[in-house]
Amino acid sequence: MPSPVTDVLVRDLLGAPLRHALVASGLTGHPDDYLPVIGIFSRRSLLSLPLSSPDEVRAAVAGAREAARTWGALRDTQRTRWSCRLQRTLAVRHAALLTVLQDVSGLGPADAEAELRGVRRTLLRHTVAAGPPRALRRRPRSGSPPPPAPRRPAVAMSHVDGARPLVSLLEGALPALLAGVTVVSETDHRTSVPTLAVLAAAREAGLPHGCWALAVDRQAADLRCVLAEHTDRVSPQCCAWDPWRRSPPGLLVLRHDGDARSAARATIRSCFARAGRRCAATPLVAVHEVRLAAFLEHLARETARFRPATALPHHQWRARLHAWTDAALDAGAQPVGSGTPPGRGFPLVPDPIVLMAPPLGAEALPWPPVGPVALLVRFSAWAEALDLARRTGPHLGVFTRTRLAQLAPQFAGLAATRIQLNAAPEAGLPPHQAHAAIGR
Repeated sequence: MPSPVTDVLVRDLLGAPLRHALVASGLTGHPDDYLPVIGIFSRRSLLSLPLSSPDEVRAAVAGAREAARTWGALRDTQRTRWSCRLQRTLAVRHAALLTVLQDVSGLGPADAEAELRGVRRTLLRHTVAAGPPRALRRRPRSGSPPPPAPRRPAVAMSHVDGARPLVSLLEGALPALLAGVTVVSETDHRTSVPTLAVLAAAREAGLPHGCWALAVDRQAADLRCVLAEHTDRVSPQCCAWDPWRRSPPGLLVLRHDGDARSAARATIRSCFARAGRRCAATPLVAVHEVRLAAFLEHLARETARFRPATALPHHQWRARLHAWTDAALDAGAQPVGSGTPPGRGFPLVPDPIVLMAPPLGAEALPWPPVGPVALLVRFSAWAEALDLARRTGPHLGVFTRTRLAQLAPQFAGLAATRIQLNAAPEAGLPPHQAHAAIGR
């Protein structure tokens, strides 16, 4: 008997038999290469999807290159109208997408709703940003030759972040498609389920066949070499964050003149939301020693009110969280607050873990793995926080009353490219940067 999620996926999301939707998305794998997708919360086999082989990836790129001739020849206004229709088509699928995001991607109800709100914002922002600059709207003078068409790639590749599957999918593909470039998106077999729904909606909104294809593997990184060889460009995205490579984490800093309560609320959002799986997750929190007591007081209150609902979908992530927590405690880190004792068991939806780094600081430990983790680091001088920021990832949040004009020279040379003042770091790439980089 098919599961309810399978029925919803086929009837309300794909609008066609699953086999037809797979072929239309470039997934034509052999039945022996099909892999079941197990519901994270239901633990049932929902449906089976094919894994892509290198030959199938090359065929998908070749089809996208052929489709680029027609898609790239359209006017910008025609592609913008397609994006507007896509917004309406996805809005009709809201309830079905909400169901699939929870059991397939492991997002709790609040995080799934936040993902769909992010989809609406992403579609709107990129559609508006795709409009031609005002200077290009002027009519050329009579008899003057038309301006040369900008050189742009024919096929781009993008990746999908399993923590925010729909938003990252659109961030990577939408700017390219609006610029007349076709796309092949790489994803793992679990994330490909909601991805198929978006591609079905894109075709229903009028996207020609072959313009947007998928490449699916157990871990999407396995196909990147093949895609990078045969596509023309990698779509610019927020960050190619890969939990298996233990990329440097984001950082949140509370200076001596910052608001401790706001920083504590931002810590909950940055460290624990979506089980710490977002590309902008900031498991590292540096707190000035004069604000530490007030920060811990507010953090305890906020943590007590927080109810985790998003799961860690892979056992390897839970095992790494367990091992890292044990290593941190052995190195002298101290647990802060209450909740599930750190490092014990593998709960599907783990409670937040808050640790105070040992006296030697965060450099005594490896970077925290994926999970709802906050590693607190005490500092006494602003130079110490800046030194830590030079070794962390692209996202930085600073809580302070100091003006940005005064801090901006000190931010030069930091690894962070997305810096927020008095707010939690946000995932995403500004639309104008994405459109400019794709070749407009």
